[in-house]
Amino acid sequence: MEPQTKKKLIIIGSIVVLVGTAVGLYLYKRKSDKDKESTADAGLPSTSDQTNTPSGGGTSSSGASVSTSIPSDKEGIQKFQDWLDKKYPKWLLGHTLNKGSGYGNVGPNTKKAWDTYGAEYRAEMAPKPSGSGFAKGVQLYLTAPREVAYSYPQLGASSAIGNIYRVGGTPAAQMIEDANAKGWIKVYASVKTKDDEPGKQMKVYVPAKSFTTKKP
Repeated sequence: MEPQTKKKLIIIGSIVVLVGTAVGLYLYKRKSDKDKESTADAGLPSTSDQTNTPSGGGTSSSGASVSTSIPSDKEGIQKFQDWLDKKYPKWLLGHTLNKGSGYGNVGPNTKKAWDTYGAEYRAEMAPKPSGSGFAKGVQLYLTAPREVAYSYPQLGASSAIGNIYRVGGTPAAQMIEDANAKGWIKVYASVKTKDDEPGKQMKVYVPAKSFTTKKP
């Protein structure tokens, strides 16, 4: 092989190596940035001690405790990350997580997002109080030993279907929604249609004033 030809091959080979190295570095950096959240998350357990926010909780208008800590369960973290993807699509290094690697784990970017948007997320996710002041799903306690349950929101023997009883400190009903009639609510409750028979779980209407969220 002539020296001149050999020299050309060496130059061409060097160029190919340099180009290959540059492309490899670019692809590696791109993948590294994209996976930064998942790489950081992979070794972190989904526990609330990964956050600097207070571990205690506040109180909603319905009296229920509202946690201010980052969710400690995988499903709760996933819901927060889904919310971030929809509400702030550039929260993760300029793009969404989109259920990718690190989904359901607490990494530095999820932690930072919670510190920034956690209060907003909690406010949106908190049960909204109804006109009666009771949030949907809240446990209700009777203020008296007994209350009549009705098939529709109107006092009278024609709509009365049984009785709801207070049993120690256990909830007597679960809030569903306000009724169309003022002062009435729709609840799930154990109703005794006959005093000598066990109660049956059913949806009924009751006067809102007869119930409270405070445990007696």
